[in-house]
Amino acid sequence: MTAPYRLPARSPYNVLGFSLTDLALTALSLIKLALAGPAAAQTYPEKPIRFVVPVSPGGSADRLARLIGGRLTDLLGQPVTVDNRPGANGIIGADIVARAIPDGHTILFGALPTLAINPTLYEGKVPYNAQKDFTTIAMIARIVPVLAVHPSVPAKTLKEFIALARARPGELNFGSSGIGSGNHLVGELLKTVARIDVVHIPYNGGAPALVALLSGQIESMITPPPTLMPMIKAGRVRAIAVSSADRLPVLPDVPTIAESGFPGFEATSWYCVAAPAAVSKSVIDRLYGALVTVLKSKDYRDRLAAEGMTADVSTPEEAAAFVRSEVPRWAKVIKTANVKVR
Repeated sequence: MTAPYRLPARSPYNVLGFSLTDLALTALSLIKLALAGPAAAQTYPEKPIRFVVPVSPGGSADRLARLIGGRLTDLLGQPVTVDNRPGANGIIGADIVARAIPDGHTILFGALPTLAINPTLYEGKVPYNAQKDFTTIAMIARIVPVLAVHPSVPAKTLKEFIALARARPGELNFGSSGIGSGNHLVGELLKTVARIDVVHIPYNGGAPALVALLSGQIESMITPPPTLMPMIKAGRVRAIAVSSADRLPVLPDVPTIAESGFPGFEATSWYCVAAPAAVSKSVIDRLYGALVTVLKSKDYRDRLAAEGMTADVSTPEEAAAFVRSEVPRWAKVIKTANVKVR
């Protein structure tokens, strides 16, 4: 007969059934876990960083991303490679980062459309959650849209342009880099507050929209200064207003929309750097520290100023709060103007 199995006598060195060896191993694991964050910060980055930019090469956003990537390469000791992934108003590139391994080696060049406009514009169709799937690391620039007209338009000021639009409802138009772009929605906001009927003509990017303006196919366009500056200087287009609270140093003679009859009007676009939501705080802190060094450097600020942008230094918490606040603001504009994606 097989003897019945009996529980072994508990050793006086057992605690709740665990030996001192078990407890020691558990304690060691907890210590390793506690030290993992600082260790990650010391070793990060361990390989090249992929900087996903959800726009085509050549534009102001791409140039800015490459500038920042070059500075980060020097500061972090690993190559920071720009990976352009345009399409669907930034959705394609943002989704790549949202699904990436959260180790800090894939980061996003975020923008107003990607993180604040798309959740409303593509309601129910965006594969990522802009609020939950990303950690905003830092705001890196603010961009001021400019309203410019073709020289044939008999309006030299915003007041004259609005008067012309009211006299010819539905006849004037404005171009932008596409439906749901920041420039498009600034135009829709202006239409709402000025109570004018101006037709929006979307293009696949700022370059073809500018070509249309230069050729007189469209009467006006809303776009950042880098696109317009050479043409303004050459007299081929006329800038009549900027959407910032203050005038731009690169366009000191162009008044703001606010001072042209709409007090309080301010609508700027912006860029930020973000990472997948689960990236550790130590890695975020490492990236943030490097970004702040870039943002505070004179050459970076001078480069932005030359293109009509401003550097924006904020903590990750402040940046995340700002991005969250932009969602309802632009949702209201989208719904009021009944903006739809074709």
